[in-house]
Amino acid sequence: MSGIINSAGSKSGVIGVTELDYEEGDWTPKFEGTGGSGGSIAYGSRYGRYTKIGRLVTCAFEVLLTNHGSYSGAVRFDGLPYTSKNDNVIPCAGPVYLTNTNYSGHMVSVYIINNAKQFYLFITKTGGVYDAVTVPETAIVDTSGFGGTFSYWI
Repeated sequence: MSGIINSAGSKSGVIGVTELDYEEGDWTPKFEGTGGSGGSIAYGSRYGRYTKIGRLVTCAFEVLLTNHGSYSGAVRFDGLPYTSKNDNVIPCAGPVYLTNTNYSGHMVSVYIINNAKQFYLFITKTGGVYDAVTVPETAIVDTSGFGGTFSYWI
């Protein structure tokens, strides 16, 4: 770990005697719905990376489906690297995209479920009016894709 101001090197710089809680790693996002079994969900690819600094976790992810399975309700993802803080109030901190869905091209936000390792995708209506509606199962097809970055507190 190198310092924030001084020269690079092992634990040098501003940090001094206090250690910075820093971690990087991989996580595997799992596509699911809020109802039903999920059936035969299949992925073309799925991956995630995260950086944890103190209590803030920043995640990047991409999921490409080849079969969206059978479920009902809203689109949800599971598998975040850390359980969110129970009073989490950051619904989104970064861009997220959708491809091959009824909502492709809309502004999309991430909403982290309190005290869990899951998140929902929320959409905006045409014209930019925030709708606070989760992306429904009916919007997803076998070739849908999702990805982006967001941050949350633990």
